[in-house]
Order: sequence, then C-alpha cells, then structure tokens
Amino acid sequence: MAFKKYNGKDRYHFRYYRKSVNHPFLVVMIVKEEEKEGKYIISGFSLTHSAEVVLKRPSRYVRFTTNPNPNDSEPSYFCVDLKSDKSKYFSEPIKKWHLNKKDEEYIDSLLKKK
Repeated sequence: MAFKKYNGKDRYHFRYYRKSVNHPFLVVMIVKEEEKEGKYIISGFSLTHSAEVVLKRPSRYVRFTTNPNPNDSEPSYFCVDLKSDKSKYFSEPIKKWHLNKKDEEYIDSLLKKK
C-alpha cells in the first residue's frame, strides 16, 4: 500500500487504524523516520463509541463536542494516550471528517503538554 499524504486544509485529520479493527484514529503528526527504513510514522489518538470502554478508564477518554463523522450523531470519544505506529497500518485520510473549533483547541492544548 502506498502512503497517501493528507492534502486537506484542516490541521488534523482522520484515518482508520487496522490494528484496532479499523476504528478511526485522529492523526496529529506524520513523521518520516530514517532509522525505520524511511517509513512514515503516524501519531495521534484512537477513537471509540463504546461507553463500556470509556467507563473502564474514564480519566483517559474525552468526549468530542461534536462527532467528527458527519454521518453519525452518536457520542464519540478519544483516548488521550498518544499512539504512534507505521503508516502501513492506516487507511488513506477519511474525507469529510472534521474537528470543530472547540475540539481542535483542546487537542492543541493537550499536545502542548505532551
């Protein structure tokens, strides 16, 4: 699979993460690391709808103000634990998914702390 760069206007974007059974993933950074054979490394936060998962570790999950998926009105959460993995485990960028301004500002503040 060839790595497809994100060409949108948003600072952050979404991809599906194959290791988590294609759950969406909020991409916050893409880094090309030469020590890993020039592979792209994608960093970001995993997403879930599952209240059960959130209730197991409530301090690690934050609810989006607005679900980034325009075709879904269910509550959506992201895990604040930053994950990184090789680009081969991610889909191409998901079109039409966007963070609202308030969620983007929260992600900005979260990344400054990391």
